[in-house]
Amino acid sequence: MKTLRIPSSPTTQFGYAVILTLLINLLISPVTFANPEQHNKQLIMATSEGPPYMIRKPVSGLDIDTVKAALEQQGYQVDVQFYSLHRAMAELVAKRVDLVVPSFVTEQPGLFNGDPHILYRPTVFSLKSKNIQLNSIADMGNYRIASFQGVIGYFGAELEAATQRAPAFYQHRSMEHLIDMLMNDRADLVLLDYWIFDYFYRQSLYTIPYDANDQLFPRVPAVPVFRDLDIRDAYNRGLQQIHDNGAYRQIMDKFGHD
Repeated sequence: MKTLRIPSSPTTQFGYAVILTLLINLLISPVTFANPEQHNKQLIMATSEGPPYMIRKPVSGLDIDTVKAALEQQGYQVDVQFYSLHRAMAELVAKRVDLVVPSFVTEQPGLFNGDPHILYRPTVFSLKSKNIQLNSIADMGNYRIASFQGVIGYFGAELEAATQRAPAFYQHRSMEHLIDMLMNDRADLVLLDYWIFDYFYRQSLYTIPYDANDQLFPRVPAVPVFRDLDIRDAYNRGLQQIHDNGAYRQIMDKFGHD
């Protein structure tokens, strides 16, 4: 049997050398055009709009900035998408986003709560001119109450009993509208986070004095929720880092938070 011989020439020899060099480079050089680790550093945060904690334009806020800063300490890049909080959690369960901020509930199966990044401050507001004195949550049942949608789910049976006895109980999706209700005497009491009320009051033209009772409800820790345990653990490390290096305090000062 004859052996097929390809004529050798300077041109073909040069071509073989080029191919051999390319093969060697592919074997010994890192592949930079398809790095899965780099791809996994991109995260999608789902949140809702609720200044000063979550602000849509420009994207910022106490919740968003603290959690983003903690993750960025660990090398992640975070894209923020806005939904209702109920929809945001559904997106997390469906694995279309990587984390939800904020959450106030205990850890759910298959999801992982991070360490608390801030404490919310539930406060009952009333007009100073009415001189309303509240010694317990039950006392709220003597007045018209307004609060945000789903408030009963956060504060439980004692508040529910008070709202059932109250002359009127309103739940409204718009936090800003709650300030209007109180200032225009359409509600006697508004239950809302202190800093949310303060934000919208300062944005308004109202100058009516009000009282703020923050002794009836305990502070509520807000946490981010993740679908990946390793990312949750990285966030926890990053949160400690921004506390240690002063970045956390800078975010609090930026929004006038105590």
